[in-house]
Amino acid sequence: MSENDSTVHAEALIRTIARAFYEDTAIILIDVLLRDKFLRDDADMGIRLSLPPKQMRETLRFLETEHLVKSQAVDDLSEGGSQATKFWYIDYNHAVNVIRLRIYLLQKKLEENERRIRSSSVYLCPGYKTKICNGRYTETEAQQVVDYDSGLFLCPECVEANAANPDPPAKSTYTLQLVDNTKALKSAMDNLRRVKVQYNEKMVGNTQLRAGIYDLIKKVRMNKGPLSSNLPIENRDMNIGSKRLAGTGRTAGVKAKKIKGTNEGQPIARFQGQHSEILGWNDGVR
Repeated sequence: MSENDSTVHAEALIRTIARAFYEDTAIILIDVLLRDKFLRDDADMGIRLSLPPKQMRETLRFLETEHLVKSQAVDDLSEGGSQATKFWYIDYNHAVNVIRLRIYLLQKKLEENERRIRSSSVYLCPGYKTKICNGRYTETEAQQVVDYDSGLFLCPECVEANAANPDPPAKSTYTLQLVDNTKALKSAMDNLRRVKVQYNEKMVGNTQLRAGIYDLIKKVRMNKGPLSSNLPIENRDMNIGSKRLAGTGRTAGVKAKKIKGTNEGQPIARFQGQHSEILGWNDGVR
C-alpha cells in the first residue's frame, strides 16, 4: 500500500470519528484542516470559514485537548503575517494513534463494567438508605454475617448497636437485601451496543453514509511505516496547503495605505479596482 493510500485512509478515519462523536463546528474545522492542511489563527480564519473567530478558537482548543489537532508557530512574514503566526493542523500519525488508543480503552472500560455488573451482587441494609449505618456488602461479605438462628443476613453494625437494647427492633429492619441490578446491567449493555453501532459502518439502503471505524483502522494499520506529521512549515515549503486570503495579513492595512498614496490623483475607477483586489472582493463589487 502506498503512502498516499495510507494518508487517504487516515483522513477518512479522522473524518469518520468527527462525525460519530463531535458537534457540527468541530466537524467543520476538521474537514477544513483535512482539505486545506492548515489554518492560520488570524483574520484569515474567520473570513475563510464565515464563523465567529471566538467560537472557532474555542473549538480548536477543545480538539487540541482531545489530541486530534495541533498548532505550530510559523514565520508568516512573507505573506503578510507575523514571525510567530499560529497554524492549526492535524498530525495524522499522532491523531490515528490517539484514536486507536481511545477506542481500545473505551471498549475495554465498557466491557469490564458489564462483566462487573453481571458478576457482582450487592446487599444493602435498610438503614443504609436512611444513613443509620454503613451496611453495604458484597455477596462474599454477606455470607460471613449470616445469623445462624434465623438464617438471615443481618447487618453487623445494626446487630452490635441493638445488642444491649432491651426492646430491639425486628430483625427485618436490618436484614440485608439483595439489590436488583437489572437496570444497571441493561444500561451497561446498551452503552456497549451504542458504541459498537458507532464503530460500524452506517448504511441507508445500499448507500453508505459513514465508513466503518473498525475497517478504516484495519486499513491504516496495513501501512508498515508511520504516517505523515503534516507539519505546516513543511507543507508550505512544498507549496502544499491553502494560501492566505487577500487583505487578511497583518500588513494588509499598511499595503492599502501605500497603494492609496501612490494612486492619489488617479481616476477613482482605477483606485477602486486596486482596492477591491486588496480586500479580496470580486470584480464589479464596489
